[in-house]
Amino acid sequence: MDINYQAGRKGLKYAGSKGLAVIIMEPLRGGRLVNPPEKARELMENFKIKRSPVEWALLWVWNHPEVTMLLSGMSTLEQVKENIEIADKAEVGILTPEELQLIERVRDIYLGIKAIDCTQCMYCVPCPYGVNIPQNFYIYK
Repeated sequence: MDINYQAGRKGLKYAGSKGLAVIIMEPLRGGRLVNPPEKARELMENFKIKRSPVEWALLWVWNHPEVTMLLSGMSTLEQVKENIEIADKAEVGILTPEELQLIERVRDIYLGIKAIDCTQCMYCVPCPYGVNIPQNFYIYK
């Protein structure tokens, strides 16, 4: 999702070219990529390779040779098991050009419905004025 946000893909490539370890945080955007919009879900479900939204997202991150580690938040044992299974088969270059094109189409759907570029990481809370900033950004469309 965030290839042009913060350091983005350009920063990833730069860090990799300098031999720096790159740790990816929030690869599921605080869980928001787990339940995609209907149009995105339909694209994934109708694709010839069947993967969960989580699997698509994590494999996309691990597809990059510059990525050293991926930190994904998990709150259930099932999520831990799923992430381990996905990590076990992940490798650089695992996704085909056709699969990457699907991911780009899904990304475009997400970007088309998002008014404010907020990952809901919660770093801005608590607000000293009691404003739930991520929730307000999420509601604003």
